Formats: sequence, structure tokens, C-alpha cells
Amino acid sequence: SVRIHEEAMKKERRKDPNVDEMVKDMPVIKTRKDELRQSCKGLDTIYKDAKFVTNELGKLLLEEFGSRTRIAGLKDRLKAEKKIANKYSGDETKIRDISRFSIIARSIMQLIKDLEKVLTLEKCTVVNIKNKFITPNALGYRDINLNISYELPDGRTHLCELQLHLQGIIDVKEATHVHY
Repeated sequence: SVRIHEEAMKKERRKDPNVDEMVKDMPVIKTRKDELRQSCKGLDTIYKDAKFVTNELGKLLLEEFGSRTRIAGLKDRLKAEKKIANKYSGDETKIRDISRFSIIARSIMQLIKDLEKVLTLEKCTVVNIKNKFITPNALGYRDINLNISYELPDGRTHLCELQLHLQGIIDVKEATHVHY
């Protein structure tokens, strides 16, 4: 599957030979993991906030990016509880992907423009950008993974996840997903 993902990137490089340079020049925002926390405690409240953000931010993303927007829905509660127990030592404030979104770009240039637009969205502060085009996973999968702090009506915030994908990578993801 590394080969399959690399083939997808070769296609992108044929479309635009500057892909690798453009990817390296993308903005990076790094927030220490211990600082990336929900603004409230209690998984019930986090899920209530996530439901609100999924609805409101989902509408905003659909307005801005149209049919290229994917709203994943809320993370399964049992999966979230397992992740909190195993990855975050029981600290529910550290989970950032209960509310999840994707935007699919047809080219690297469109992906860059999408990222620039996301950085300006109302009520959204991008607090972390992980550029997996520079550091793909072991299978060669690449995307831009963002954590967004969304402003809630009461002044608190909710952390959610937004992934920016290239259509060519998505096309091969299904073929390799069984290996993850």
C-alpha cells in the first residue's frame, strides 16, 4: 500500500511538478499535546458540545466548500471511551476527534487554498496543523490534519478535527484501509 499511495503522489506531481515544494511551504501550527484540551470536563458535556459543533461548523463548511465537505458524525461513544482510557489515561478533556470533518480537494493547489480559507473561518481557531504530506504514516497515507477550537455560544470552546484530503489519495485509501 506504500507503493499505491506513492503512485497517487506521482500523479499529483505530474499535474503540478511543484507539489513537494508547495507541501513544505504550508503553514504549521504546533500546540503542545498537553495544551490541547476540551474546555469542559465530563464526556456527556463534551458530546453535547460536539453535537452542536457538528451541526454549526458542518453548516459553515458546507457553505464554504460545498459538496467537497464530509461530515463524519460523532465518534462512537464506546470507541471514544476506549481511546480516552488507553491513549489519554482516563482524561476525557484530551480527546479532540469526537466531532470530525473532511474537505476533499482535487489538486494540491486547491488543498492549499482550502487550508488558507479554514484559517479565516468565523468562530474557528486552528490550534494544531499536522502535515502528513511531509511525514506520511507507515503505509504512505497523507493528508493535512487540523485541530480546530470552535467558539460556543457561552464563550467556551470545543476541539474538533478537520482533515484536508487530496482526491487522488482518497481514491486509493479504500484499497489500503484494511491494512490500518
